[in-house]
Amino acid sequence: MIEHYVHHKQHVNEDALTSLVFGTMSHLPDRHRVAFLECLTEGLKDLDPMASPLPELGKDASIELWPSYDVGTEEWQTVFGRGKKKHVIEPDVVISSGNALVFVEAEWSKAIDEEQLFQQYLIGRREADERRFHLLMIGPSLIRPASPIDHIQMRAKRLKESVPDDEFGATYTWMGWRAWHPILEGLKRAFPGDEVLAAMVTEIRRLFNHICQNVVVWPVYNF
Repeated sequence: MIEHYVHHKQHVNEDALTSLVFGTMSHLPDRHRVAFLECLTEGLKDLDPMASPLPELGKDASIELWPSYDVGTEEWQTVFGRGKKKHVIEPDVVISSGNALVFVEAEWSKAIDEEQLFQQYLIGRREADERRFHLLMIGPSLIRPASPIDHIQMRAKRLKESVPDDEFGATYTWMGWRAWHPILEGLKRAFPGDEVLAAMVTEIRRLFNHICQNVVVWPVYNF
């Protein structure tokens, strides 16, 4: 896959990057997958110690790409569809465990879609039930995008739902794709001597280097 993009100079989109990172990790042995999620959690803390951390995911956490969730009632379907009926939403990645649920929305070639974040936030919060919920947005920008909170609150009122500022600030994080480098290196360091894992991380970084050119690390953000 990496050679295909690098040598044929194909346009790389968020689906390719999402599949490369999360798709690869979802097929690793349990110990590697758990370590990857721990590196993600700790890596976000290291990048921005002031940011609200991801919830503790636990050793039973699973990773699923592009799952479907029913929107629910006819009222929700109409509001989500802006007059038409929208029956399902599909987060890019869902990380699920017995005590936490994380929805991941990834973008590379376009700006953040505030309406999409509104829909995912409400469905994710509902699906989490008594578990802790978090929405992680991954984008290409060097500059933190404007917070989608105003749009989310405005749209949520249509469904008589409340999204307080402090709740949203504690459960929504934005990070750049280039911030993955120290996270992946942390995974490699967790298994010294594992040549297969080291080679896999190296190959993933090659694609990032090809896409991002001058690789730098910049912070994650909560709102």
